[in-house]
Amino acid sequence: MFTLIHYPFCPFSRKVRIALSEIGIEAEMKSVEPWNLPVEFRTNINPTGEVPVLFDPIGKYICGHYPIVEFLYETTSCSASIIGTESFDRAEVRRLCDLFDRNFYDNITKLIFIEKIYKPLNGNSASNINTQAIRAATTNLKNYLLYIESLLNNRHWLAGENITMADISAGAQISILDYLGHIPWYAKDLTPNFPELKNWYQRLKSRPSFKSILLDKLPIRKPSSTYANLDF
Repeated sequence: MFTLIHYPFCPFSRKVRIALSEIGIEAEMKSVEPWNLPVEFRTNINPTGEVPVLFDPIGKYICGHYPIVEFLYETTSCSASIIGTESFDRAEVRRLCDLFDRNFYDNITKLIFIEKIYKPLNGNSASNINTQAIRAATTNLKNYLLYIESLLNNRHWLAGENITMADISAGAQISILDYLGHIPWYAKDLTPNFPELKNWYQRLKSRPSFKSILLDKLPIRKPSSTYANLDF
């Protein structure tokens, strides 16, 4: 059996957890805090000190979400559809994965994670929270959500008619923000701000692969009211 070293509120760890489930691979989950890793982790496993890391049944390991997903694609026949079946489809899936794994993460998730999760977990008081970073992330978020909405106006899933790693990558990022209550699902009059996005995310988190994600809890903060609600 595979073993995945992960942090529950790392979007890249979530991405791999969801992908494993979608493909149908069972894995033992070993949760760690990336900022409290033993020295042996950097010395013997991953010198960057980053998760996720996947151990395969014969004892070899793959570090990083990109190599893990490519490894699964190359070694698991039933995984072909989640990366795209044609060359153009695969290019579009990879483009969107890059958008969410790099730009979305750097400009939104990372900023909010540091202020709302990392700092409180490490004893920082509310007075040490960088509100400017949160405001910048919130502004960036609205632009990305509008872009997702535009994609879904013409597609059932982000990269086409079938669920792919593009949806998994986006869902992993959005799920962190949804836990923290940072997705503006509704306007003041209770109409959906992004109806296509909302419908897409409902479909995504209703899948069995999302079940364990929705059970994750932070010791410092309860999830938002929409987080585990499949009909929010």
